Amino acid sequence: HIMWSARWSEADQLRVAVARDVTALKQAQAMQSVLYAISEAAHASDDLADLFERSHAIVHEFLPACCFAVALCDTAGLDIEFAYLADNGAPCDAALMPLLCETVAQYAAPLLLAPDAQDGLPAPLRAAAATLTGGALAVPMTTTDGVVGVIALRNGPDDAPYRTQDRDLLVFVADQLAAAIGRKQLHAQLRFMALHDELTRLPNRRLFHDRLDTALAHARRQQERLSLLFIDLNRFKQVNDSFGHACGDRLLKEVARRVSGCLRNSDTLARLGGDEFVVLLEDIVLTADAGLVLDKIHLALAA
Repeated sequence: HIMWSARWSEADQLRVAVARDVTALKQAQAMQSVLYAISEAAHASDDLADLFERSHAIVHEFLPACCFAVALCDTAGLDIEFAYLADNGAPCDAALMPLLCETVAQYAAPLLLAPDAQDGLPAPLRAAAATLTGGALAVPMTTTDGVVGVIALRNGPDDAPYRTQDRDLLVFVADQLAAAIGRKQLHAQLRFMALHDELTRLPNRRLFHDRLDTALAHARRQQERLSLLFIDLNRFKQVNDSFGHACGDRLLKEVARRVSGCLRNSDTLARLGGDEFVVLLEDIVLTADAGLVLDKIHLALAA
């Protein structure tokens, strides 16, 4: 980027011009624009899918790409899964993009990939990039907890190759997205903790009453039946006293797992507290249907 200024020299009968390199200024302006746009998208988006779609449109203005991908790491950081994958007329490389994202997530470092610069790459990625007709660029999204995902771009043979300035811009975008992802995941975690039992991960009393109110309203409206099963573990205090609270916690978690295996996806199992559980069965046709579930639970716990 060049900025010219010029004036006419009457004495020399010449126009004298000065050229100034404003590439760094343009880059800073681009980063500022991205910052505002990504921040606005993070606050305006209802979920991560919407945020990634908005981010794609923003990044495309500065870094055109035939393929744009966002991959998220699991909680252990071992596996990645594409949360967003879009192409602009050219199909994304099914072999290259996953390997590219896995490599960047593993090494937690940006990677600028060009057809003639593949030395030092892991063998699988080098093999996948052997037929690369354009360039590829991927950067990690990092929070204080480590790498949470990867942003990856690929361009075509007719596009300008990615440069280090493009890498720096995408790193800046990745930082903003990582912060937004961290906030949304924290909000989701806080919401989950507020509505679920910490030990068994089952709905707690608050969430259960909300689902019960909804189920009652639905049953009245549709003239249907529902059933409630209350479960209390006999002699649970003896387990805690004899084997310790850690063993009692394991027992509660196993009870939750076994009872859940006796229910439909539409049913609700909640822990009210201590050794008290409750099951909400919706769309019950006959009273005997609830009895069948009751028998299944007794058999599962008796085992």
